[in-house]
Amino acid sequence: MNPDDRVGRRLSPPSHAHTLKSPLTLTRYGGKEGDNLSPVGQQHEPRQAGHAGPNPDEDVDGNRKHGHRKGRKRKARSMGRPLKDPFGAAAEKYLAKVAPFRSEYTVKELRRKLRYIGTIIRELHGSGAIPSIEPKNLDRDAIGQLLMQMRRKGFSPEYQAKILVHLGLLLDSVQNNVIRELRALKMLPQRPGPKPIFVKSEDWLREVLGKLESVEGWMAETVRFAVQVYFWTGLRVRELRLAKLKDVDLTTWTMKISAPKGLGRWATGGERILVVPDLRPVVMDFLAARSKMLERMEIPDVEWLIPDTLGRHYSCDRWNCVRYKVFRQAGIQGDFRILRPSFAMKLKDIGMVLDDRSRLLRHTSTETTAKFYSNMESLEPWARVEERLAKNRLIS
Repeated sequence: MNPDDRVGRRLSPPSHAHTLKSPLTLTRYGGKEGDNLSPVGQQHEPRQAGHAGPNPDEDVDGNRKHGHRKGRKRKARSMGRPLKDPFGAAAEKYLAKVAPFRSEYTVKELRRKLRYIGTIIRELHGSGAIPSIEPKNLDRDAIGQLLMQMRRKGFSPEYQAKILVHLGLLLDSVQNNVIRELRALKMLPQRPGPKPIFVKSEDWLREVLGKLESVEGWMAETVRFAVQVYFWTGLRVRELRLAKLKDVDLTTWTMKISAPKGLGRWATGGERILVVPDLRPVVMDFLAARSKMLERMEIPDVEWLIPDTLGRHYSCDRWNCVRYKVFRQAGIQGDFRILRPSFAMKLKDIGMVLDDRSRLLRHTSTETTAKFYSNMESLEPWARVEERLAKNRLIS
């Protein structure tokens, strides 16, 4: 028999019970603590629809667990545990602060450099050379260990100085002035002056184009076009990579710079450059190859001057990757970036004054042109010395 069927009933004594003992009475009444039954003679009051309040001791499932706390959700408590990567966490906070004031590419490049610095710091910590990777705890001894590690890796003085600049900015953001103090004491590598510029002649260009003839495909076509445009115009790498088809005017043979350096901060797009006669047949050949590629890939005409095989513009990483793959296949060493300072030196060689060179390179100040785009190779002035000595030679 179900025990619940005996509620409120008087049980009959068993047949073998002693006659002098009173029969056992077992009566259960509802309404006691811990019982879900209502008291005898009472019934539950019906709840009105829509006015039933939640039971404070139960959640919506009725499993006697407290429901979610109302209001704003609390953050997870660290319980005093240290962060797994305090250097990486500090780097991300620093990047979040500077991101509104830098371009997307600059922030991406800065993140890459800080990650590499963090890798070196963790290597030193793992070997026991430094006691902590917490940026606030990096002292002079830790910076000294970092310098020795960079020398062991064969870093050039210029690259060491660049790493210390980025590390110093990060440490400044956490109120650690150790880099600033060491620099004031002249104990850190100083950034060397601008490197000498080696001018790429037309013979160099013809040699490169000859090697590129052995490479086929759309990537090779784009690299052939890019090398010649950079050589004859001095465009920055991103200015051609993000150029649009409508920027090229075949009537006036001009090209609008729609994505200059500092766009939206100190520069405005719209400045035009001249497509020199040596470059015009190159442009026509590339536009014909571009149309064939888009037709073959069944892509409607796109806005980018140099699209990929999906009709998109090349990202910075993919553009570098395309150049690297094609140059490696053709056996060429170099980079697109060397062609802009080479163009600047060609302007100097043909007698262009500093103001005109600065304007053609679209610099905001002639100081930039004089400092970074006028540093010729040391043998070039010696060649001029030899020439003048030959003219003024007194003893034949």
